[in-house]
Amino acid sequence: MLQEIAQYVIGGFIGWSLHGAIGFHIHRRNIRRYLVITISTYLEVIKDNSKILSGYISDNKVNVGFKVSISPHHVADNLEVINSVKNQAIEFLTESEIVKLTRLCFALQDIEAQIEGFCLHIQEHEAGDKVVSKEAHEHLLKHIEKINHLVSQMPTEIKSLQELPQAYDFKIGM
Repeated sequence: MLQEIAQYVIGGFIGWSLHGAIGFHIHRRNIRRYLVITISTYLEVIKDNSKILSGYISDNKVNVGFKVSISPHHVADNLEVINSVKNQAIEFLTESEIVKLTRLCFALQDIEAQIEGFCLHIQEHEAGDKVVSKEAHEHLLKHIEKINHLVSQMPTEIKSLQELPQAYDFKIGM
């Protein structure tokens, strides 16, 4: 009788352990899959935004000595889609994946801030009906340069979090 109870307890413990381990791995896989899809989408969007802003300057929509007639609008994304799973990411990802994800988030936030700043500068000129000075034009070009510099470091496509860069070069000053 005591032996049977011990067998049931051991069997229950093994079943509970297997259930927990399988649940952990399924949850880990789902978090990774979600982040890969989300990050891939962000990468596409920032590359498109970078091209649009570069085109905005190269298509002569902002010229020294002229007024801005149409300004772009962009509000920096706070990366809520990634941040919403931050607690689970910390629990289920490896240390290397957490480091890469964190550094990617800092780079994406910097890009978002640069895009928003670029658009705000142009909007100020349009709203104030001001002529674009040489200094203002050069400042806008610095925004584009920094955006393109960071975007150039982003992978074109990722299939796993391990494919993210280990570090990003933020050294272009404004």
